[in-house]
Amino acid sequence: AGRYETLLERFSDEQEGLIGPKNTGVDLLNYFGLVTLNVNSRGSFSGRALIAGVSVPLTGFISNDGVALFSNNANQSGFPISVLEGTHVIDIGLLTLRIQGQNLIANILVDGEVLFAAGTGAKCPFSSENPVSQKLLFRAGKRGHYTLGTYSIAFDQTIGLGHGYVRLVLSRTGSFSATGFLADNTPCTFAGRLRSDLTIAMFQQLYGYQGAFGGNLAFANLPNTDVSGLRMTWIRPQIDNSGFNAWQTERFGAFGTRYRPGSSYNFGQVSNGTDGNSLLLIGNVVNQLFFSTNSPVVARIPAFRDDYSLLFNGSTGVYSGDGSFPKMENFTYKGILLNKGQNRGGFGFVIFPSSISTLRAGGLARIVPTQPISGLASFSNP
Repeated sequence: AGRYETLLERFSDEQEGLIGPKNTGVDLLNYFGLVTLNVNSRGSFSGRALIAGVSVPLTGFISNDGVALFSNNANQSGFPISVLEGTHVIDIGLLTLRIQGQNLIANILVDGEVLFAAGTGAKCPFSSENPVSQKLLFRAGKRGHYTLGTYSIAFDQTIGLGHGYVRLVLSRTGSFSATGFLADNTPCTFAGRLRSDLTIAMFQQLYGYQGAFGGNLAFANLPNTDVSGLRMTWIRPQIDNSGFNAWQTERFGAFGTRYRPGSSYNFGQVSNGTDGNSLLLIGNVVNQLFFSTNSPVVARIPAFRDDYSLLFNGSTGVYSGDGSFPKMENFTYKGILLNKGQNRGGFGFVIFPSSISTLRAGGLARIVPTQPISGLASFSNP
């Protein structure tokens, strides 16, 4: 009995060449999703599968050998997944679920036997009676706040990507919520529960169910991160007149650190007199800042500059603004503050509104110390 959350991904997609800038992303989207299952002490279950751009309710019971039998499909061991494309119903495959030990194993089979998607997720055991270790929280009984950036594994600058970001809050009962923006300014929200192996599954269907973003994140105290994931997937449909036209499916990494208002403000700044102590990098334009190391005070240098704005929320670590520089069209930018190891400073993205209805990618929006810390990287894997 208990709750399970399992992320489904296209089986052997990298070996089969399905990931890449020129891929349409349709094959991957059809086999990318999240299965949540609640099993009671009698073996009955209810849950939901978010897959192939649809949301499918699941009910049934677990057999003695751990196989899920679906009461909303005549107690069969497979549940058919299909999507409507125009007037045609497209069969995706059969969803099968099996509980093995403390894990939920999910597969999608095509033609009854060919494995097209797979995922394994550990049980979600935490509750008020079995709280999360305070090592993942700030103090016993308090929530843990984390700030995360995302980066393209290929980090192909030709597609103009900056760092998307997420703010994640983990409760003592194991539930988490997260909000943020992808690097094309698409808002995203996630919610779920911490699993026994200290991982979470993040997934959201986007762009009118024509795209998605998600992946597994692991909490661990590492030199450069406190939470990270190396196989995040972003599927984005083609949007005309957009700087993202060159690609539709991309692998991303995520890197995150604990966020503590106050101590997280100090990311290595050294006072440098009238020139400030940090830099806001908007594309190739360098802007001097004063960023307080112990209070949420940020000021432009010189103070009378009015060609861009800058707002910083010390409670969340999020910064944002807009502006217009010579030889550069109007822009907006957003980012979030991280502070551990080589991942120190602000990580964000720039967007150029090239028309009323279309946003165009503009690259990075970083905040770094004026005198860089030795070995400081633009981002770092765990």
